[in-house]
Amino acid sequence: MTLGVRYVVNSDNSKIGKCDAVYVSMKTCPSSCPLKSNGCYAEDSYVGMVVSKLNKEAADLGSIKLAMNEAQVIRESYKGGHVPNADLRLHVSGDCSSVRAVGYVRRAVEDWRRRGGGSVWSYTHAWKEVHRKHWGPISCLGSIEKADDVEAVRKQGYVPAIIVSHLDVAGKTFESGGVKFIKCSAQEKENMTCDKCRLCFDDKKLLNKNMGIAFSSHGARKNKLLKVIS
Repeated sequence: MTLGVRYVVNSDNSKIGKCDAVYVSMKTCPSSCPLKSNGCYAEDSYVGMVVSKLNKEAADLGSIKLAMNEAQVIRESYKGGHVPNADLRLHVSGDCSSVRAVGYVRRAVEDWRRRGGGSVWSYTHAWKEVHRKHWGPISCLGSIEKADDVEAVRKQGYVPAIIVSHLDVAGKTFESGGVKFIKCSAQEKENMTCDKCRLCFDDKKLLNKNMGIAFSSHGARKNKLLKVIS
């Protein structure tokens, strides 16, 4: 067992769908993340139980060692052999909060794709510390909670992924901070999952169109989260 990390084949998660998924201890999240222990969905329900175990395993590990462990489980997936047409969601929990950490994971993902893997996507709260270019082929969106950060996150090369209190505005899109935001289909439509929608799988396309993705606050800690984004 590789400490602090889990790789799940075909997770069949109710939101992401039939994709592989990587869970990492939240010790890897940047200290600047306003949601850490403050309404993050990864601390709730099933994901929260997984994260609790990963955090205990990672008690004596630093963020670089955890990034190395994450890279290891990605390389060892499917016993290091052919990846059968799978997509991969990085960091259902956790993050990479330094260029060095991202480098380990990016190289493992490049190997994973050479073995037949499909699209790889993630979100990061460490966009101030790590420019988008360091993520390479990983479609990585910059997580924000305030429209005031839209310009800053785009300057770092990221598509903004914003959390809002609700998504009940009319239409499929709305504008904020000069960016047209598309409401997350997996939250808006019944039986819609990430593997069916695939918008977040191509951040370069979204960036070129000056678009972002909007998620509504959710989870058992929603009230805490609302205080952060209000």
